[in-house]
Amino acid sequence: MLLVAVIGCQTLPPEPEYVPPPVPIIDIEPPFRLDDVPLPDMSALAGRRICIDPGHGGRWPGAVAPSNRLRESDVNLEVALVLRDLLRAAGAQVVLTREADVALDPSNLSRDLAARARMANEMDAEAFISVHHNAHIVEGSGKNDLEVYYKLGDAGPSLDLAQCMMREAALRVRQDPEPKRLLPGNYRVLRDARVPAVLMETSYLTNARTAEFMATRYGVEKEAHGLASGLAAYFALDPPRVTAHSVLEYANGRTQALEFRLGGGLPLDSETLELRIDGELAGGMPVQNDGGVTWFLGEILPNGPREVAFFARNTRGASLAYEAAVPVNRPPAFMSVRQHPEEPVRASGIEYLF
Repeated sequence: MLLVAVIGCQTLPPEPEYVPPPVPIIDIEPPFRLDDVPLPDMSALAGRRICIDPGHGGRWPGAVAPSNRLRESDVNLEVALVLRDLLRAAGAQVVLTREADVALDPSNLSRDLAARARMANEMDAEAFISVHHNAHIVEGSGKNDLEVYYKLGDAGPSLDLAQCMMREAALRVRQDPEPKRLLPGNYRVLRDARVPAVLMETSYLTNARTAEFMATRYGVEKEAHGLASGLAAYFALDPPRVTAHSVLEYANGRTQALEFRLGGGLPLDSETLELRIDGELAGGMPVQNDGGVTWFLGEILPNGPREVAFFARNTRGASLAYEAAVPVNRPPAFMSVRQHPEEPVRASGIEYLF
């Protein structure tokens, strides 16, 4: 956990005093070529809501390659634009947090990062990918690891997404023996996202060979194809998703249930179903149906807001992790009526109050 804290809780970089000019990415022969791996079936992307975040931009260029002055912000954007077109061609609904060399909030880096996650939340994205390229602080370093970070604390859908992105990036983009690391990340864009979220550090621009590769149209397109393949692999698992929940009552209020309506991802693996209410495991009996799960509770919930967490995996292994505040407002079980005053006061014009 200390390692996670060191990796994920990095302080924000200082305000840049000088922003280097952009280096154009051009269509020239790359320093090396990758083995061609055919694209997978992309049909699972149809109709999916995806938010792509090209990291940095504007006055925050990110890493700058020492060898050719290639800026991370430009590489991130070029990869994201090609990725957007690939996903849209497959029928996905795609939103980019930026489509030019701009910051979402040029006055404050923390607010800029928060705005990126907010865009993913507002579109209710089914996947949020933040595109980055790393740098090593040691001058002349040849380090070139592939690192994929998933949202800290979400070992469900975010980890599933990260595993798919890692596998496809290693297969299609990083066909080398350099380390491949999948890690929890406490970055602001991941922490603020309320959707499955991953941050990609596909390579190090401080590696001269990588910087030369990513300055070519070939390198950009190869990376975009790898990211698109990772998203296609994730959605091919048909990840389950709760679209609505409600509290139900049966037998004149003597039995209570929580109903979760699901958009796809069925059937669920019955061995993986778990329900927590206010942090405690709930008893009762879950029943799957065509639209989702009805969880018949072992006891009646007390009135008030209840914190509900529902976890499961479907039969393809894709995770569901749903948390919500569920209001419980049951009517009284009985009513006591008292007459006042006990003797009517005829002169008042009011015979009885209850």
